[in-house]
Amino acid sequence: MPSGTAKIGVQESPIVINSSPETLTDLANIPIKTVNGTMVYVRDVANVRDGYAPQTSMVHVSGGKSVLMTILKNGSASTLDVVGRIRDIMPATLAKLPKELKASLLFDQSVFVRAAVSGVVKEAAIAAALTALMILLFLGNWRLTLIILASIPLSIIAAVLVMY
Repeated sequence: MPSGTAKIGVQESPIVINSSPETLTDLANIPIKTVNGTMVYVRDVANVRDGYAPQTSMVHVSGGKSVLMTILKNGSASTLDVVGRIRDIMPATLAKLPKELKASLLFDQSVFVRAAVSGVVKEAAIAAALTALMILLFLGNWRLTLIILASIPLSIIAAVLVMY
């Protein structure tokens, strides 16, 4: 019901269009349900007070209290692109901050991604060299070896494009 009254057990409570409680007492007096003929209110099952959530974590950088803002990419974004764009906009963003505030990058996941890509490229080059050596040893012909070596990356690229 958008407005009117609601009957819970034997008690009837008014429902107003703007149902946001205006005071803590109003919030505490919201009825939840009737149990054995007794009305259960929010105050009966919760501590209603003016405050904030208890602090569960703290960030300290160089011995001082700090604020941590984590930036996460979504599934379709490239880690390297996200980090690159953040590094591009950081100087302009830092220039707008008051002089008392200091901001810095604490952790960069792209370091690990770059290392992984570098490792894959290195291993691919070693695999290509060993494959070329084996083909040359078995066929004994440089021309056929080069033709086969050229076809391997082309077939990998074609497979990746089909999967994409």
